[in-house]
Amino acid sequence: MERRVPRASPAGIDEVKKRGKIMLFQKKNPSVRALGFFKSKHKDSTPVVSRTLAQADHQSNSDTSVSLNKVLLTGVDSLVITLGGNVAPSSWLKEHQSIWKEYQEQHSQSPDDKQYITDEINGEWWCVKPYGIGHYKYVLDNPEIGHLRVWNVDKWSSASRTKQHIYFDLRSSWLHKRTPQQLHNDIVEMLGGFFEFHDPSELNIQITRIDLHSDISNGSTFLTHAQVDNSISRSKYRERFNGDDTIKLTSKEKDFLKGGQSYNKSPQKLMSNEEVQSLFKKVLQMEQHQNSYGVDSMVHKRDIESVYYGKRGGDIWGKIYDKTKCVKTKSDNDTPLLWIENGWNKTDTIIRTEFSMRRAFIKELDNGSYVLLSDFIKNISSIWEWVTSKWLRLVDKINRNNIQTSPISQFWLVVQLSFKNATNNIIRKRNFHGKVNQLIKQGLGCLQQAAAKGMNSNEDYRFPNAIGEAVKKVLSSSYHSGELLERRLVLGLT
Repeated sequence: MERRVPRASPAGIDEVKKRGKIMLFQKKNPSVRALGFFKSKHKDSTPVVSRTLAQADHQSNSDTSVSLNKVLLTGVDSLVITLGGNVAPSSWLKEHQSIWKEYQEQHSQSPDDKQYITDEINGEWWCVKPYGIGHYKYVLDNPEIGHLRVWNVDKWSSASRTKQHIYFDLRSSWLHKRTPQQLHNDIVEMLGGFFEFHDPSELNIQITRIDLHSDISNGSTFLTHAQVDNSISRSKYRERFNGDDTIKLTSKEKDFLKGGQSYNKSPQKLMSNEEVQSLFKKVLQMEQHQNSYGVDSMVHKRDIESVYYGKRGGDIWGKIYDKTKCVKTKSDNDTPLLWIENGWNKTDTIIRTEFSMRRAFIKELDNGSYVLLSDFIKNISSIWEWVTSKWLRLVDKINRNNIQTSPISQFWLVVQLSFKNATNNIIRKRNFHGKVNQLIKQGLGCLQQAAAKGMNSNEDYRFPNAIGEAVKKVLSSSYHSGELLERRLVLGLT
């Protein structure tokens, strides 16, 4: 592949570059086993009961929750793994590491040095970083797939005991395109070329961290304070976050509420049906949350938006939050489409229950039987059931004399069984429309600001027109010069 910048390159880079394997760029500025008894530091003095007993705890009134709560999505949201062991590096890896090494040596490590290279791995392009992290000499990144760290082949034997020749942090965008059952084989297919092996089990794909989630509809509201208070958890650390303290009206909404002041023409501005519905909802909230103190009235909106159990970053912690607000904030158009395919009515509040587990905790489940990714996936339903039955559960009322007999809430019954319900979890093709529109709005705002400052007078239209022509020329030049291709490679979109 042709070189992108007029810069002398090492002989090694030239050699691989000729084969189309590497690109050099210059950035431009601008239920198999019961979860039995085990000892754990993550529990109180009560022994862990078997999975069979855990199932017996929540058999009653499970059918009464179907009308309000529905499982709309389940799966793996985060995954960090390590690979390696008694396997040799492949000839492909040795060859390419020699190129990565030369690139690192010629890079000045200065922020002003914008040279970078991309390398192809199993049909996908990765950006090679000019630095290493910790014991890993080489770092590669693909924004759509993940963050990859690779051990130095010259010191390969030093990582054989820990079985961590590769550290791989997978992006949620890649995970959401696959079912949990597809993850192991797809990872082997992607990174198998780094090793010489006969059977995939030799790669020892172990979990460093994994996040499981379940999205469930809950009518028009999030959980109430009472529902959150009636929770039983092995973790004594809890944290909750409320929504904004004030209800704010836009200037358009304020003008609409003022009404007309003239018989000839009303100053009211027309509002769309969605805007009227939003205003109506705010007025209802003001009425419901108003507190009167003498002649003064204060309006508060203290709805819970998220609750944490356990310390974030610990060996295990849980989170329950309003996912419908989250997707709007992040301009996530993919997740709502999956909800709709699984029966979402586009109005119900979606509550996500999520648990993050690290290797230290997973090792304590059945004496480390689920540290390997393949074993964890085979038992994912049982593991989820144990976490939602024994580590955390929401109940209707806490029986202080015997908390084990506390009746589980209808919402939590659905949570416990969610991984047994089949849902469509695959995003076939990512939808970037929300993020693209957001970037365009930001860019247009900057251009409008520049046009306003550059105009000689209020009637000067030539300067805004010149900006438009300049933008058109720059985009056309970027397309024909290959700069847009370079950006797509770095973004992992090719």
